[in-house]
Amino acid sequence: MTWAQHYAPIIERLMQENVGADAKTLARVFRYQFPSGPKQYHPYKVWRRLVRQATQPKRPPKTSIKVDDGPNLFSQASNTDTLNPERKP
Repeated sequence: MTWAQHYAPIIERLMQENVGADAKTLARVFRYQFPSGPKQYHPYKVWRRLVRQATQPKRPPKTSIKVDDGPNLFSQASNTDTLNPERKP
């Protein structure tokens, strides 16, 4: 059994017991309810990660940003007219 599998039901139970609690109260509950000894090393890091996932809102998926490129400065038709106006096509 991994640490995450061990801690997941505990965190779920604590979330159900504290429905509607503000962030400060939840932080206090999770800080004092850590079940595995000293708050350091790998087990505590797993606990904090699971608590963060349970308490923070989900991030929206990343979307690509569309940038308006403006006029095409490198197209053949516009370059020949602007760079050499005397030249006839």
